[in-house]
Formats: sequence, structure tokens, C-alpha cells
Amino acid sequence: MDGGYYLIGMDNYTPQVFEGIEWSTDKVFNQTMDIIKSMDKSCYLLPELSDIDYEEDWNEHGWNL
Repeated sequence: MDGGYYLIGMDNYTPQVFEGIEWSTDKVFNQTMDIIKSMDKSCYLLPELSDIDYEEDWNEHGWNL
């Protein structure tokens, strides 16, 4: 995992959740969670999935196109 996320759903759009994030680093998820907690928002985490950046990543799972 590279530290990011693949989905955020909100019942009310709150753009502040995305402010001050060190994008493209392994800090993205933790910084986002800290912001959500500091805003007294709740969240639910889905099961963690593998990051697919390259064909080799895809093939590692044995998935077919």
C-alpha cells in the first residue's frame, strides 16, 4: 500500500478534508484520517485492497482482462 485511498464518500461535501495533505506520499491516509477526526466526523473503512499501478501488479493477482 502506498499510503493513499481509493474512495471517500460523504453525505455532505466537506472539501476541508482534502486541505493540507502531503499528496503522493505515504502520509496521505493518516493525514486524511487525522483531519476527519479533528472535524468530529465519523468514517467507516472498507477492506484494504492492493494497489494496481503496473501490469505486473495486476498479473500478480492472477486476474484476467
